[in-house]
Amino acid sequence: MPVTVVTVVFPERSQPSPERASEWLGTLSEEEVDQLLEEGLATLDRLLATAAAATGRPWVRRYSVDDVLAARIGFADGTGAAEGIFAQAVEIDARGGTATPRRERVARSQPLRRIAAVLRGRERQRTCEVLIPRVATDLDAGRTLAAVSSITPAVSLTVSELDGILEGDADHDADLEALRGMLPDLAEATREIDREDLDLLSLEQPTRDALKVAERAIRRVRLLDP
Repeated sequence: MPVTVVTVVFPERSQPSPERASEWLGTLSEEEVDQLLEEGLATLDRLLATAAAATGRPWVRRYSVDDVLAARIGFADGTGAAEGIFAQAVEIDARGGTATPRRERVARSQPLRRIAAVLRGRERQRTCEVLIPRVATDLDAGRTLAAVSSITPAVSLTVSELDGILEGDADHDADLEALRGMLPDLAEATREIDREDLDLLSLEQPTRDALKVAERAIRRVRLLDP
């Protein structure tokens, strides 16, 4: 099995002394560990996307905590950081052991029953479940134009594919109606991406707003009608 080792350096988190760095390392909370892991994976995602654009080779996946075999968080001086050699580090169970909050979150978001059903052809994978995460990946990696150009079809498919699945669920109906109302503005934003005086921030916020509602609707369907 091929194994790749990646070291992500966060210079903005530098400490004034090894003692302060050791103190910081010893007081990391679970939330801070989660944030560091997510930022590290997002950095890897940006690197792979940039390499794909520079080489013309396809970039086809985003790595997540499920792909991490082992993880360490630590500190080092400049030379050590460049070589991936820590002065001090702690081992992190990135995927979470049995009964930990992280493992429970992953289990809820990836029900094995549905995965098996899709693989066996008994259920169809919804296209919105592929497109919406891609939009989120582009936004997280700073590829705003790619996200803006993809959000309209992604939201349109979310509405059409999730409509009628949770009949009588007022929250679900409200989210789909909100997405329908957002579609005209999203389509207009998509048409503006080739303007010379383009304001990326004005296009990014509507995309994020729609993405948040679409992700919530998809997550609700996964939990209530997996």
